[in-house]
Amino acid sequence: MYTFNRQTREITVLEVGHRSSVY
Repeated sequence: MYTFNRQTREITVLEVGHRSSVY
């Protein structure tokens, strides 16, 4: 569970960064 949460958190950060670049 912790590992999954960690991966999800990293993916979320990447998504936020990508969205920030797009917007």
